[in-house]
Amino acid sequence: MPTEAWVAIITVAGSIIGALLGAFGGMKLVEYRLSQLELKVDELKGVYERIYKLETGQEIMKQRMLVAEQNIQDIKSEIESR
Repeated sequence: MPTEAWVAIITVAGSIIGALLGAFGGMKLVEYRLSQLELKVDELKGVYERIYKLETGQEIMKQRMLVAEQNIQDIKSEIESR
């Protein structure tokens, strides 16, 4: 076989091997980055759940405060009417 044919075969084989190694290496990097993003999403999910609980508790406290203020007004009115 002529030398040029061997050079072409080796070049093609090297290109295929390089492409495969690059693809697998890139795939590993993508998998790693995806797993890191999933961890961040899980953290944010926990933050959103805590914020929801805090907001719910805040609404309950607002209602209790309104009831307490109404009770105070009722007591003041009762005292003033005596």
